Amino acid sequence: MQFKKINVALSVCAILIVSTIVGQPAGATITEFSTNERQILGEAQADELYVVGPSGDRFYPDRLSASLKFVGTPANYWSPCGIFDKNNKMVRKFNRQAIKGLSGKTGNLRCGWHKNAKGSTKATGVGFRHIKAGHMSQWENQAVFLRANWREMADWATNEALNHSCKKGYFKSQGKAKYVAPYQIRDSRDRVIRRFAVYVVVGAKDQNVITSYPRDGRYSCSL
Repeated sequence: MQFKKINVALSVCAILIVSTIVGQPAGATITEFSTNERQILGEAQADELYVVGPSGDRFYPDRLSASLKFVGTPANYWSPCGIFDKNNKMVRKFNRQAIKGLSGKTGNLRCGWHKNAKGSTKATGVGFRHIKAGHMSQWENQAVFLRANWREMADWATNEALNHSCKKGYFKSQGKAKYVAPYQIRDSRDRVIRRFAVYVVVGAKDQNVITSYPRDGRYSCSL
């Protein structure tokens, strides 16, 4: 039994290490987990970790259909953008909180596009292709704690931020609406393992989702 526990612990550590060093785009920051996070993860290896959103809803990877209520499985619509798919192809339509000065209450995630600037680590883009190319590693750094698919977590967290943000604003000069919301990753005893915030940006004219990404250690409601 002791040997089995050691093997499980080593497997969890291996998943965490590999997930943070593989597939990182140029200029990306590799997450360093704190000693406290490693200790709690080791103790909670047999637990069912979950994420708590700003609405109080809980995201359990193994209970995806219940967490997303009447929404289809994200893998079905967060990965339909092939090389021949047009930029304006709809991937997912979100409802969103209304913002003063901006019409509409939807956020349309389309295939979009992504482009790396020459001679720079900076990139531009919109939609799914931009989120995947520019922010997938950031989502994976959160999803690894739950051993979840990054798209499933990104879909749920984006929906939470657009509908239950702690702060939102319309930036007319930029032509963008911005939303931010706080999240906690907890274990089965409700101990907080990790905190992060999710930022979602929507275009004012077309109501298309420009980007959605998490930021480590950020739990304040600031845009």
